[in-house]
Amino acid sequence: MKLSFEFQPDFPKRDITDSTAAMLEELFLADPARLEAEHLQAEQFSLLYRLGHQVLGSAARTQLDSEHVAALSTGMGIYEALSPNVRLQTTDGLDNPTVMRHIMRMKEVLLSDEHLAKIIIAKDQLTDELPRTTYIIGQGAVRFWPSLRDYVVGGAAIARQVELNAMNDLSSFDDEFPNIDD
Repeated sequence: MKLSFEFQPDFPKRDITDSTAAMLEELFLADPARLEAEHLQAEQFSLLYRLGHQVLGSAARTQLDSEHVAALSTGMGIYEALSPNVRLQTTDGLDNPTVMRHIMRMKEVLLSDEHLAKIIIAKDQLTDELPRTTYIIGQGAVRFWPSLRDYVVGGAAIARQVELNAMNDLSSFDDEFPNIDD
């Protein structure tokens, strides 16, 4: 298969292509330094990524041990590196109040007693809706946190959910996640 990077403006609503997945695996996951550089660059240009990662990581630290927080953070970082590269844009067009509202809503989720159930819901949605993206993030987990793959994918799923919510500007907290009793 010829490796090529395809512009995918509908990401994260639609999955990446096989070709883009192969390219991401080759470029990012084979070179942790490049992955980290892409992650830091994404955070530099996007308030959503920069502040979201910081706030959500801080909230997770109140609920989880340091290894699990690091695995969640790794997943957020992989997602933040991947997303603007496949869309060829960041979320910097979103207004700051919208970004802050959705970051704080997700912080409430992570601070709630139901935080693990909500992370699992987000992870399952990511896995079902974006299987190739989940594969790439899972490959990152294998390299960095092999025993905590679900937390790495969960971190990416949290970052995706905040991004989707901000892009869609959902007005109801209940719309952000399905009922965990369903």
